[in-house]
Amino acid sequence: TSRRKFFPIILVTSLNQVEDKIAGLEAGADDFFSKPFHTLELVTKIRSLIKLERLQDELECSEDIIFTLAITIEAKDLYTKGHSERVGNLSAEFAGFLGFPDKDIINIRKGGILHDIGKIGINEAILLKSARLSEDETTLVRDHPVIGSKICKPLYSLRQVLPIIRSHHERWDGKGYPDELTGNEIPVMARMVNIIDTFDAMTSIRPYRAGVFTREEVIDTMKKEKMSGQWDPHLTEKFIEMMEKQYINQWPLKRD
Repeated sequence: TSRRKFFPIILVTSLNQVEDKIAGLEAGADDFFSKPFHTLELVTKIRSLIKLERLQDELECSEDIIFTLAITIEAKDLYTKGHSERVGNLSAEFAGFLGFPDKDIINIRKGGILHDIGKIGINEAILLKSARLSEDETTLVRDHPVIGSKICKPLYSLRQVLPIIRSHHERWDGKGYPDELTGNEIPVMARMVNIIDTFDAMTSIRPYRAGVFTREEVIDTMKKEKMSGQWDPHLTEKFIEMMEKQYINQWPLKRD
C-alpha cells in the first residue's frame, strides 16, 4: 500500500501562555510557534516533523513485516496454522478478564502473536517432524525464545513484548527455559501466554495424538499441571474460571 501523505500542523499565534500551547496541541497541532519567530526556525521544524513521521512509518512497516513472518511460520503446518493469532487473541481476552489496562492488553496480544517468532531460525524439517525430537533437536527448538527476542529487540515499539517472547517457556518451579526463572521472577504476561499456549495446543488437532481434549479433560489436565509446578497457580485458577464462565456452552472452541 502507498504511504499516506503527512502535512504538519503548526500553530503560529501571538499567544504564548503555557495553557494556550497545551490547548493547541490537544486540538491536534504538531507544534506551536509564538510570534515573533524566525522563518528558518519554522522551516527546520517542519522538516524535522516530516522526518519523524517517515521514521514512524518505517517502524510500523518493520513491525508489520515481523507479524507477517510470525504467521507465515505456521502457514506450512496444518496442525499449527492460526496458533499464534489464537494465543494472541485469547491472551488479550484473559488480560481484559483480569482487569489489565488497555496498553497491557495490546502488548500481551502482540506478545502472544510473536511468542514463536524465533522458530524462523530453526530448520523447517525439525519444526514439522511428527516423531519424537532427538536431544540435539530439542536443544535447537529451545533456542527459539532467545532467537525471537533478538529478532524483535531492534524495534522500539516492541520493547514491552520482549519479556513475553523470551520467557513464555519458563516454569513456575524453575524447570523451564531459557533462563530457568522461578515464580514471580517470570514476567506476569509471559506466565499468562505460557498457560494459553499450552491450552491452545490441547484444544487443537496435533499429529502426535488423535482428536482434541474434551472440556473436562482440559480443565483436569490444567489443574494437574498447576500442581506439578508448570504454571502460576493463581493465574491458572483465574484462566479456568474465565473459560468456565465465558465458554461453558462453546466447547470445543471454534477454529478458523
